Amino acid sequence: MQSSLERIKEPACVTVCPVNSRVYGEREELLREANKRVAELRVKGMRVNLEGADKDQTAVMYLLVDM
Repeated sequence: MQSSLERIKEPACVTVCPVNSRVYGEREELLREANKRVAELRVKGMRVNLEGADKDQTAVMYLLVDM
């Protein structure tokens, strides 16, 4: 019998997040998406930092907006 993660392919918190603040996937794909979001927000004049991207072993990255 397969576990729910094997059937669904991503955690429920990612599936139901209304603002797409949680993203689940392969690290390289996530880095591309995060860098794209950083660039989009910087064009809008926002100060944004991507934390955790420089650490090869981390499973979590944060996109932080300095308000």
